[in-house]
Amino acid sequence: MHKPALLLTAAAALAACNSSSSAMDQSDPNYTEMEELKGWVRQLKADDPDTARHLVKVCATAGSFFTAEGKLEIARCMRRKYDDGDRG
Repeated sequence: MHKPALLLTAAAALAACNSSSSAMDQSDPNYTEMEELKGWVRQLKADDPDTARHLVKVCATAGSFFTAEGKLEIARCMRRKYDDGDRG
């Protein structure tokens, strides 16, 4: 994949984490976790956008950007990798 396309994919993925489409309903047992992870991703994007883009690339195959469950899996992967010291 070419670098510009990869960057566009990463940008779209980061936007998808904040998107209200395919949002988790408050009755979902994972809702609180997802809200916490969304806040964490927003803060990471603000503090260290290079690492945020890197983690999206690393975790892109962990889930789907088109479903709430897929976004949760990607966000979990990003947090796990970040906690393990993976940086961009």
